[in-house]
Amino acid sequence: EGKKMALNLKKGQIITILDVLLIAFVMFFAKSYLNKYNKNSTSVTKDGVKYTLVINNQKIVKDELMNIRFKIENKKKDKKILEIKKAVPFNYIIEKDGKFIYKRDLEERITNPKKIFLGKYGKTEFGSEWYGDNVQNEKIIPGNYRIIAYNTDLNVELILNFEIVEDK
Repeated sequence: EGKKMALNLKKGQIITILDVLLIAFVMFFAKSYLNKYNKNSTSVTKDGVKYTLVINNQKIVKDELMNIRFKIENKKKDKKILEIKKAVPFNYIIEKDGKFIYKRDLEERITNPKKIFLGKYGKTEFGSEWYGDNVQNEKIIPGNYRIIAYNTDLNVELILNFEIVEDK
């Protein structure tokens, strides 16, 4: 007597399962492709704390404001206290072809260091904006750029490439 098949599925059910698997497969690869070639964020983890730099888009229209977010996330159960001796939690530099374009560098020392308290798995976020100008307050031209966000007290540097385009 022949063994019964463990999966007692009709032909239509098998096709539906295969369709769902194919869609999941395509979406997974589309997502990893987009993440690789259209990144608007980058992260690094140090001492159980994940630092992430996020900009609004990988392509930014020439006169559009660039939103810059710096996220700090505790990946552990222990509470963390980060000490910052500068005026802001992060600064950034904008470069084009390795040449310096703009720098937000609020270096002034503050008398009492700021403390960022992160509870277990806690997170916080800081933001800034860049108006698409250089140090001389001139509007910049379309092309490929990069932003380097950093905090010297925390020894963190995050680099992200982006493009300024004429219009959508």
